[in-house]
Amino acid sequence: KKSSSGPIRTNNSATKLTVEGLEPYTVYAFHVQAVNEVGQSRPSKQSYPAITLMEKPSGKPAVVAAHNTSSTSIYLEWSAPGLHTIHGQFQGYLITYRPRDTSPQKAEE
Repeated sequence: KKSSSGPIRTNNSATKLTVEGLEPYTVYAFHVQAVNEVGQSRPSKQSYPAITLMEKPSGKPAVVAAHNTSSTSIYLEWSAPGLHTIHGQFQGYLITYRPRDTSPQKAEE
């Protein structure tokens, strides 16, 4: 499971870190505190917002209806994947189709 918030403890004096396991296409902000055996400092000012990169959608639509409307057309309806599974700017759908008794390589877009 991916993490949505910290904290992360470095246990060394390095002043840079790559935070991994974040959600795609999500804006994050960071604070840093110095730590010693007595406790921790006040937090830094918040970082500028940083956004993770997009990735392909992890959710998928579900076909909920498909029926003929004429001798040359079929009505198709589907439910959208969850918005949290899009991981980028939504651009639409790709619908492929083929006669039932043909191979998937003959599908048309």
